[in-house]
Amino acid sequence: MNAIEEQKRADVRGDISFVVNFKVITPEEYEASKNDVEHIPFATHKKLKIDVSETDNHNAIAPDPQMVEFLARMDEKLDLILAMLSEKNIHREIFEQGQGMNISGSGLRLTVDRPVDQPIELGQILDMDFKLSRIPCIPIHLFGKVIRITSQKKDKGVTYNLGIHFLELYDCTREQIFSQIFQLQREALRRERQNQ
Repeated sequence: MNAIEEQKRADVRGDISFVVNFKVITPEEYEASKNDVEHIPFATHKKLKIDVSETDNHNAIAPDPQMVEFLARMDEKLDLILAMLSEKNIHREIFEQGQGMNISGSGLRLTVDRPVDQPIELGQILDMDFKLSRIPCIPIHLFGKVIRITSQKKDKGVTYNLGIHFLELYDCTREQIFSQIFQLQREALRRERQNQ
């Protein structure tokens, strides 16, 4: 694939909404963390495929959405507990939450609420964790740089709409993002055809 085709592919965007756990880190923390083994995804990672929407088997049992939601929330709580107990993470700040949307192979849009005395600034680096999909489960961990900011003051703080550019995005992570975007586009087309 040449550079122009790769750029066009990276610009494919999906309007997916998901919770992003993030924290602002320094460039020195980023340099130390980006080569950490726990942050490097396995290229041979196989995602658990329990989505039965594409199968022709009408006898297949669909996963219970409430059970999936329960297990996903339990997983998030266990991750938080482990982070709090880990000696490695004992001096780090707890992750904040924001709303991710409009993701592509090169970045995403992130909306966050923060106190007035803790502004988000251009050039800051974010350490981010999120689940792009719950079924099948697609956990993503990556770093991004704030390249665009719009803000709106509220009663007790500021809502920031951030443009985030991904840093050091591994090919397998980019492929997971593209796969989910294309899957959602196929489902939308299928729904349109059924409604005609």
